Amino acid sequence: MHKGTKHTALSLPDLISAEATAVQIEIDNKTITIVSIYSAPLTLDPRDISTILDRFHRVIVVGDFNAKHVNWNCRNSNAAGNKLQNWLDRRPDVDVLPPPEPTHFPPVGEPDILDMALIKNANMHIEIANVNDLNSDHEPIILALRGKAARLPAPTRLKYKGADWEEFRAIIDTEIDPAVAINSACELDSTVANITQLIHSAVEQTVPTRTADPWRPEGGNQESY
Repeated sequence: MHKGTKHTALSLPDLISAEATAVQIEIDNKTITIVSIYSAPLTLDPRDISTILDRFHRVIVVGDFNAKHVNWNCRNSNAAGNKLQNWLDRRPDVDVLPPPEPTHFPPVGEPDILDMALIKNANMHIEIANVNDLNSDHEPIILALRGKAARLPAPTRLKYKGADWEEFRAIIDTEIDPAVAINSACELDSTVANITQLIHSAVEQTVPTRTADPWRPEGGNQESY
């Protein structure tokens, strides 16, 4: 997810076998929940997916399901894939979006697709792609949502080149008494706090700021997660 995208971390209920984490974002003024999921081999329980999908209105569940089925372009189907497909047959509100290429490259056997996305009510253009960064036998995927996402406020940055350092020194020299007596740890802490506050105040008065939006990605409004 782009670091500037406004999001809220969500708590999920306890799941039977899968591990998952969720965030909520806004795209084109629509709230959408994105869930990253991992299901270990031979452990997929569709009830976990129902628990997640039925908790939210617009939701994308993306990750490693360890479920293979020919219906989402796998070379063959495994037990978890058959179980998931049987569940999907009863859920016409859920769409499957697999990547175009395999995501798993085992040392023995043929590469195949283990990672994909399940989508409910996300009425927007969504793309999924493989990321060719194979540091293990598993290749990551990236999900791209077309739309304008709500963003965090642009951080304020100081422009030190435009600072009035003469004025800064004048403020510090005027307010700090170099002969102040410090006789205890408590007085030392208080003095340090006062000096720190003074420096912050002097910076606010003498160092200009800029608030240009550094979050906006190049190339338009595509958001990648």
